[in-house]
Amino acid sequence: MTEQFKSKISNRLYTDSLFYDVKLTEKYSKMLVLQLFAKLNVPVNPEELLVLDVTYSNPDICQRDLAKLLIKDRANTGRLLESLEKKNLIKRIVDVKNNRLVKRIVLTESGDNLLHDVMDKILPVFDKISEQITDSEVELVRNVLKRARDTFKEVVELQI
Repeated sequence: MTEQFKSKISNRLYTDSLFYDVKLTEKYSKMLVLQLFAKLNVPVNPEELLVLDVTYSNPDICQRDLAKLLIKDRANTGRLLESLEKKNLIKRIVDVKNNRLVKRIVLTESGDNLLHDVMDKILPVFDKISEQITDSEVELVRNVLKRARDTFKEVVELQI
């Protein structure tokens, strides 16, 4: 490949894209969380903790709405909920919403305690890492990522 050709395509490579930067950051974040969970002997995996957190933030959320927030299909969401139910961290309550049967998710006292205990342990680690980034930079990144997500939502076909 000639140098001239390389220079023309260098800004067209995947590794030079925002998508690649976001993916790398996501991979490092995932590795950090997995290592942190192992070190702290957290009895749930990061996805299960996310379900507890989303459920805490959205009391009585139904399984379908939870799947949309997690961007997971209902089968995978159901498996996550089944695992948490077996651990007595959530309860699913059958209810009626708009003349349809729905399963509302409610944290148990154990689930609430576990969520807060784990968050008390991991947030200081996240805060320490975040010390390298100013509050205004964090806000800027969050705003840009939200705009990117909103744009993606317009073109991505979700099957949830």
